[in-house]
Amino acid sequence: MQSNARPVKKYSGIIIVGLALSAVLLPGCQGKESAVSAAGTTVQYARPEAGASAAMQDHDGLAQPMVRLTNYELAQASEQSGTAFQFTPQGRTKWETVKLDLFELPSVTWNNTKTVVSKPENLLLLGVAGGFSIWGEFDFDERVDSQLRGRKIINKDWTIATGTAGNPATHFALAAGLYAHGLLTENNTTYDFGKTLTHALVLNGLATMSLKLAAWNHVPNGELFGWPSGHTSSTMTVASVVHEYYGLLPAVPLYALTGLVMYERMITGEHWASDVIFGAAMGYVIGHTVAGNHVQVFGMDVIPYTDPYLGTSGIALFKSW
Repeated sequence: MQSNARPVKKYSGIIIVGLALSAVLLPGCQGKESAVSAAGTTVQYARPEAGASAAMQDHDGLAQPMVRLTNYELAQASEQSGTAFQFTPQGRTKWETVKLDLFELPSVTWNNTKTVVSKPENLLLLGVAGGFSIWGEFDFDERVDSQLRGRKIINKDWTIATGTAGNPATHFALAAGLYAHGLLTENNTTYDFGKTLTHALVLNGLATMSLKLAAWNHVPNGELFGWPSGHTSSTMTVASVVHEYYGLLPAVPLYALTGLVMYERMITGEHWASDVIFGAAMGYVIGHTVAGNHVQVFGMDVIPYTDPYLGTSGIALFKSW
């Protein structure tokens, strides 16, 4: 018999719409053109004056784009332009870089939140998943549970291993390890990927716990905090970030792992089918949104630029035909 506490989940759509409206109505959220970098940092820029060159104006025009890049993006732009790149800019040590990344984490997370809920396609996918959650609550959840509960993935050890692979703690440890390895070895790609993955996992974790507290429903085994499935959403977040960075092929095994984690959550009685459905949708939305937007202004790449006359450095817009 399903718990009477579960109907709170029907308000999931209201929660999502409320978050979207609050983001739109917040001061400063309107009239500002922005994008999210590969590390999840909000990038803001100024539109060039009418008639200005796409890459730059003369110094009197002062139509300078204001763009904030990740180390990884600067390194890639550096390779294209031949400009020297220093991994820890302005002489910062690696420890100072860590402290700066931690200091920026709350603002980056908030900016990522606003970006996620401001995209109509994200709200559509979450709304559909929320609809399936409501449908499952009153229709198929109990049937699926009665058919799957007690099954195993090959054997008990494989079932436990799948649950461990889907544990958010495992994913945070992976992200931290990649971040540290990239920083210590000055590998820009690994550093940026670890940082981006951390940003996505933090947002997913906060969203998951917030919805769990709002729903306050029981899982089949009687425990609290069922909807949505944190194991599922976290695993899907990892798969989505890998997809955005390295393409579909490397992400396929992780998408398959997400499916196994969803199955494991249900056969062990840890979650209803509706819990894992919404968890998968939320992880997909967060992972792709945080990692999927690359810095490009008006269809042009952003590259480092050094003024040969004034000796100053900045950012230029570049496009080849």
